[in-house]
Amino acid sequence: MNIDEQVIKICEQITGYIDSNENCITWDDEVKINSYIVEKNNLQSIFDNTDELENMYTYEMFDSPLLTMQIKKNMVDSWIFALKNIVNIQISI
Repeated sequence: MNIDEQVIKICEQITGYIDSNENCITWDDEVKINSYIVEKNNLQSIFDNTDELENMYTYEMFDSPLLTMQIKKNMVDSWIFALKNIVNIQISI
């Protein structure tokens, strides 16, 4: 499964959780998850506009042409880890 397919699968699973409990991920949780992914993968050194990066949804970060496949893979791993540890959502891909 390629990275884009993994991102889609994660989004589908998150949507399933939200459909069953619309409060399972708050905006504060989303900010914590994004911050974790940014810090863990040093994305602030890749993106010129850190304000824009802070306001992106997680899945939007993967669209940047500046990211290598390895960075995207690491981001997927970080995202899954953050979902599990910040909002207790188990993702399987």
